[in-house]
Amino acid sequence: MGISCCYTASSQILAVYFDRLKYLAFSLAALGIYVGLMTWPILSQFLLNKFGYSYAMGIMASAHLLHIIAGISFFEPKEEDLEGMEDNSEVDSYDKPKQPIDANFGSDNLAMEFSPEDFARDNNSMSESSISETSSDMSIVSMTPDLKTDFIALLKSWKIWLFIISGMLWNINSAGFLIFLNDYIIHNTNMDKDEAALGVTIIGIANIVGCVSVILTSSLKFNRFILYFISVAVFGVAALATSFTSSKVMFYCLGIICGLGRSVTISCLLGVASDLCTTSQLPLLFGLKLLLKGIGGMTLLPLASFIGGATGERYGIIFVGCCGVLGALAILPVVVLSLKRRKL
Repeated sequence: MGISCCYTASSQILAVYFDRLKYLAFSLAALGIYVGLMTWPILSQFLLNKFGYSYAMGIMASAHLLHIIAGISFFEPKEEDLEGMEDNSEVDSYDKPKQPIDANFGSDNLAMEFSPEDFARDNNSMSESSISETSSDMSIVSMTPDLKTDFIALLKSWKIWLFIISGMLWNINSAGFLIFLNDYIIHNTNMDKDEAALGVTIIGIANIVGCVSVILTSSLKFNRFILYFISVAVFGVAALATSFTSSKVMFYCLGIICGLGRSVTISCLLGVASDLCTTSQLPLLFGLKLLLKGIGGMTLLPLASFIGGATGERYGIIFVGCCGVLGALAILPVVVLSLKRRKL
């Protein structure tokens, strides 16, 4: 529960602070995840060997104090600091004023040049203008976004559902692939445990390289939905191809492709989500995403384990790889729609 709350809450923080550089910020956050995954096992093993289980677990648990420090140091920026930030969400949101109102609007020194008819016409137009502004203000107040409105807007968007289903299938591919990989390589190839472990290390290095690549290209303007779709599809296809690996070189090459596809997907995840919904809807979106991830983990992942145990690890990898490919196909309509809108 604690991890889920941190995950959904942190999804909104970067989106609040960054708009023009949001792809860079999101990619840097994903890079931190993979750096931690690479260094944490080495650090934890060192602590276990030096201090024993009890003290080592206490030291490692104290690292979670960083969440408290990060939460305390977060202050939501003021409205004037957010001026000029554009909302690129695909879900229907509320109208925002695009330009500041000129303070000198309507004031001039040419009053003597107007006739009485002009003054009467101006007074009527000003009255109508004030009435329309008042009604506009009332409509804005009545349409102030709240939790219920945001939640209903998410549930009504088919793009959001496709994005969530794609994420669920991708998670099955990612988790199942790592579960079956080592046993499959050891039982079906001539590689030993050390060579299989080296392959997993290569995948970890490829994860970091993929994140760095997304960081370096964050300033470029291109369709992130296409990149997300390609990375999900590449990971799924590479996982399928791994089930037919027979040599060490082929395994290492496919491991690099899997690592790149996996890391690019995670690096683009928050950026794509912020393009699909508003900032206030991000925690709700990631909450729904975690819910379907849990449902998939309780249904499809045990099914993959059953298939792998009954027929061999190869068919388990094939099953999770097919889930990854289906995840790419699920997000394809959103990619096509985004391309059509850019052409228009």
